Amino acid sequence: MKKSMGVVVVFAVVLLASALGAHAQTVAPAPDPALAAVFAASSQGQMSGIRPKAVTCGPFCDTSIHETTTTISGSGSDCTTAQSSLTSQLQTIARGQCQNFWGDLNYCQLVVHTTTACTLIAPGTYQVQGYATYSCRDTTC
Repeated sequence: MKKSMGVVVVFAVVLLASALGAHAQTVAPAPDPALAAVFAASSQGQMSGIRPKAVTCGPFCDTSIHETTTTISGSGSDCTTAQSSLTSQLQTIARGQCQNFWGDLNYCQLVVHTTTACTLIAPGTYQVQGYATYSCRDTTC
């Protein structure tokens, strides 16, 4: 019984070695020249519509999100300062609203719309009123 078991093991080893040797000697098929030409043209940018798109990860301005602030006032010692005050306040509102909706992301494409021109409301104090439209940044990550 022991002798026949040894013969079986030797036979299995020879068979396995033969199969592995045959696998190692397998010849790879030659590349198809027509298919190789397609890939060569694609990698050189000669075929439109087949180029892979670059994968980017990061924030972008999501223009499908259109938001509007309420109308507020900005004031200052002159019209330039009043307009700067209005713009700064509208930026703060837009930033806060985008962060409330989208987390840590900021506003983009902010446009200030003046509804009341700069007016002297008291000696040395000017005021301007307006609102802003904007989008919020989103991320592809």
